[in-house]
Amino acid sequence: MIPRLSVTGVIKAEAQPAICKWNVGKLGEMFSLVVPQQKLNDVLSTWDTVYNTAYLEQMRSKLGLLSIHSSDLDLVEELLTAMYRTQSDFTNTFLRLQDIDIVNVLLTGGIEECVEGMVSVCLPLHLVTKFVTTTYSKEDCDQLLKLVRMYASREDGYNPLAMYGIEPEVVIRDAETHRDLERLAKMTAEDKDKMDRDVWRVWLSKFKARLEEDHKCQVDDMDTYNRKRKEVMAAANPKVIPRNHVLQRAISDAENGDYDLVRRLRDVFEEPYTTPVEQWMCERELEKPPCVVT
Repeated sequence: MIPRLSVTGVIKAEAQPAICKWNVGKLGEMFSLVVPQQKLNDVLSTWDTVYNTAYLEQMRSKLGLLSIHSSDLDLVEELLTAMYRTQSDFTNTFLRLQDIDIVNVLLTGGIEECVEGMVSVCLPLHLVTKFVTTTYSKEDCDQLLKLVRMYASREDGYNPLAMYGIEPEVVIRDAETHRDLERLAKMTAEDKDKMDRDVWRVWLSKFKARLEEDHKCQVDDMDTYNRKRKEVMAAANPKVIPRNHVLQRAISDAENGDYDLVRRLRDVFEEPYTTPVEQWMCERELEKPPCVVT
């Protein structure tokens, strides 16, 4: 979930604010007959500030941070980068941070136990090469990337690729993914495991420093502080999310007149923050890949 679009073309987190802003702008145009355009423009101009504030507040909650620090955005971006580099599951990464007694472990000097926990949500090497795919082949991507670079410097924004539905962001992302796959192809499972551990060790060290700062801002003892953190995280991190392949299975069954899975999924997702994970796992095809952050 670093920039723009996933390798499968799914809108990525960094692309979503701009797309949402564009959608809101188009919605505003519908009101231009009854609301002065300048007023609509003034409202839309606040979008970035409002979104960024809400986004960072939500990410602090997901990490269980109770105070505000100027380095928080960097910490979040580095976390997302760590997820991308290790092919870690987005939802399970935050749940792992929530489940590990991370404050007591980190703040007492230990970090390897946390590293072990984070590595457990990384996609193994044999599954990376199986499930991480691209929109364009390496050969096509190399040619398209030349065109993207050729037109990137045009001030008028002219992009002939758009006529064919080709997004520069997807091409750039595919090029990065092909490079990553080439690098991973030269690795052994042990090499990737070591790389994953090194990546998480670096980020957890920074998170440890941030937790120390966070605790200093509180008046509570360590146990109370940790309990409050976990309460905040539990309210921000769903235990279950609707994986696409399971939803597609439910849709296919329903189209054939079988609504049993639809009803069971409804029961699961009525309480996504409290539903036992075991109940959700019963509805999943366990051989399918997790929702990797790419």
